[in-house]
Order: sequence, then structure tokens, then C-alpha cells
Amino acid sequence: MAQKTQVILVDDIDNGPATQTVTFGIDGVTYEIDLNDEHAAALRESLAEWISKARRTGGR
Repeated sequence: MAQKTQVILVDDIDNGPATQTVTFGIDGVTYEIDLNDEHAAALRESLAEWISKARRTGGR
């Protein structure tokens, strides 16, 4: 018998539906958080000032 597994992302902020997993790191530790588009944009916006002054060490 065939089985089907469905993964449903839940926004870690408000427990609603999430649309993406965002990965970020600080102090040598990498974190992942599942967010909807609004919360992901807010996270990126809050980090933008710091990112603009930082050196890139890897990734895309």
C-alpha cells in the first residue's frame, strides 16, 4: 500500500501557515525559523542594517 507524507509548515511566531524556512546565524550558531511572508520580511528588514555592514563568509 502506498503512503503519502505531507509536511505543513507552521509559522513559529503566530502558529499560522508558514510559507518559508529562513536560516540565519550569529556567534557561530545557525538557526532556522518557519515564517509567513510578512514575518520573513520583518526579520530581513530588522537585520538589513547589520547585514549591510557585515562581511559575507559563504552562501549564495
